[in-house]
Amino acid sequence: MDWSPDKTQVKSWNEWDTLRHVIVGKADDCHIPPEEPALDAKVPEDSDMRGQWGRRP
Repeated sequence: MDWSPDKTQVKSWNEWDTLRHVIVGKADDCHIPPEEPALDAKVPEDSDMRGQWGRRP
């Protein structure tokens, strides 16, 4: 099977595994994901992102 950028999937299962891919680019039209329990520990209490979701200014 030949490599193709259309067939490449980059997945992140956790924050501790070895880094296999690096994505470099510009984050145009990025979004903040809706609140969920998995994000509570990652977003500090005093962060401007806490309680916000949707398109990022």
